[in-house]
Amino acid sequence: MSPRIPLFSALWCIGYAIALGVERPLFYYYPLEGQWTLTLATDAAGPVMPWYGLLASAALFAVLSTVLLEGFIRFRQTLALSNGLLLSLALIPVIAMVATAALMLFYLL
Repeated sequence: MSPRIPLFSALWCIGYAIALGVERPLFYYYPLEGQWTLTLATDAAGPVMPWYGLLASAALFAVLSTVLLEGFIRFRQTLALSNGLLLSLALIPVIAMVATAALMLFYLL
């Protein structure tokens, strides 16, 4: 398996938790109007769906972070560092799920 896949997955989880925590998606979608906007419209008719923007924010964070970290790992050329990093990446989605659940607790109760 390519080391990019677990690295991207872990960074996407972190990015989603951050995007959800700061409540700033890249864009908003209004399904009744079929309109995509970059800002929250105050005069919109119907509900707004920020979830697509949150996913895009997490993906953008993960792509940029993966490229930077992969460059750092290649620069170091240390197999022990990259193997240890890949092993520790398994814990990051679990931590991100707990953080996301904590942020969504208000909506779940």
